[in-house]
Amino acid sequence: MSLQNPRSQDQPAPVAQPHHHRIGRTRAGGVWVALAVSAVVLILLLIFILENLKRADISLFGAHMSLPVGVALLLAAAAGALIVVIPGTARIVQLRMTAHRHRRLDTRSADAASAPGSLAAASPADPGMADPGTADPGTADSAAADPGGGLSGRNPLS
Repeated sequence: MSLQNPRSQDQPAPVAQPHHHRIGRTRAGGVWVALAVSAVVLILLLIFILENLKRADISLFGAHMSLPVGVALLLAAAAGALIVVIPGTARIVQLRMTAHRHRRLDTRSADAASAPGSLAAASPADPGMADPGTADPGTADSAAADPGGGLSGRNPLS
């Protein structure tokens, strides 16, 4: 009994399919989608304002004014967004400052360790160079060894 190729000799070999390139998302495409969504939201806001033209009396810190209800609600929503954005911005700035400080400390540690004749790499007494799992949580330098940026387990805004 002889072993034969399961494909007969008179059938042609299968042709490889051409490789199709997949085009990823681009910034321009993202901007286009954002503009389209913004235009739809703007149209909906205009419709909302035009349907709510009944005037409402509003008093704020001693100032009295009369505005259409739609405009008053839009202004209230914008004020609410600012109340959310301001603390968020402060938190982002705080995290960036912490990250910058840690990068600067890491660069200084790396420069000191790579200097010829330096014993900084072999010094276990430096908590910033110690294993993060062995750092004493009660010390001021434990934040430098914390991978969470020194912010885990405590209120960062206090």
